[in-house]
Amino acid sequence: MVTLIREGDDGLQCWGRLYLGSEFMGYTLEPSKKHPSHPRIIEGRWPLRWRYSPRFQKELIEIYNVPGRKYLMFHPLNRATDSQGCIGIGKTRISHGFIASSRDAVDAFNLRMQKHMQAGECFLSIIDLAS
Repeated sequence: MVTLIREGDDGLQCWGRLYLGSEFMGYTLEPSKKHPSHPRIIEGRWPLRWRYSPRFQKELIEIYNVPGRKYLMFHPLNRATDSQGCIGIGKTRISHGFIASSRDAVDAFNLRMQKHMQAGECFLSIIDLAS
């Protein structure tokens, strides 16, 4: 089970922490719930699958069956403005609006997820502690 615990949302971006079971996978960054066209994913439990990303030229983990949304993925980014509703993962958080070593964090997450995804259905649970 993958869990995203959202810690804050300042109206520009939303930040949190990502876990695979009890293992910390990295810091997250995504658009704010107030973003006019690509707000953060609503709190809940969402299925995960592999999907090829033309932008990143590789398979990434997609969060799907989110009402009114599609092509939501975990992918590298440094700022929430680098996303159109997707979730970025970073190894370090420089500030609430900037994460670093994102490619390394996403690659590590994808590697850890391979055996879980092959074993059967995987889900993301989003827990919203942010306002």
